[in-house]
Amino acid sequence: MVGINTSMSGLPVQWEKRIQKSIPHTFIVDKNGRGHFHTIQDALDAAHAAEGGSAYNRNTVGRIYIRKGVYNESVTSACDYVWVEGESWEAKIDGTGVGSAFTSSRGVCNLCNIHLYTTPGAGGTYHTYVDSSQGGNHVRNIYISGSDEHGMAIVVGTKVYSCYINDPDGNGINASAETNVSASSMTTCGNWGFQGDGTTDNAVVVGCNFFSNTSGDISLHNDDENCVIVGNRCNSTTTISDASGSSTVSGNDTT
Repeated sequence: MVGINTSMSGLPVQWEKRIQKSIPHTFIVDKNGRGHFHTIQDALDAAHAAEGGSAYNRNTVGRIYIRKGVYNESVTSACDYVWVEGESWEAKIDGTGVGSAFTSSRGVCNLCNIHLYTTPGAGGTYHTYVDSSQGGNHVRNIYISGSDEHGMAIVVGTKVYSCYINDPDGNGINASAETNVSASSMTTCGNWGFQGDGTTDNAVVVGCNFFSNTSGDISLHNDDENCVIVGNRCNSTTTISDASGSSTVSGNDTT
């Protein structure tokens, strides 16, 4: 169109300048070449380099924006204070044949509006999302359509909200640390919808939907202390298994 000058990212130049000004180090990923990087991993590596190797340098890394397309990668984020956002669920990270789709190895990372996948039944142990970081991460509006093991494997404190996890071989969410899950759905999981493994003290699962999970919907180990399981809709054969003896489990619809 006449009079509209677009940048290499495909956005009007004035829009991109506005984004760059408001959020430092905004990188656009487009597999078709209309961004700063073709791969998500390259963008995250560049963001990490911008941090200068300093832990929790919140003044350098801003946002990584991923345009629509299928990215066959096993992505690892080593960044602190970074926002990784897909254009929509049509932006898909497919870890088939390479590993877990997304792993966060640092803290205070936001991941949102994206589709993650690893092939169910492939016989491996590739979780779709792995949080092995130093904590404080937020995962929002994520669609997981399949997993070779757990949909989410969380080993540090993480907040999960408005996510949809479907068809993992293992648990929808396997928690090994304090995890806060709300307004999310775990469906047709090969094991439990949500499982605490004995180190999940103070976990919160509120207002979630569980449907047709093989072993049941929510399972707390006897060492998972002081958890809150409230206001969930549970629709599996076995619903909630609470062996903790110290958790609040109430107001859940198990009919």
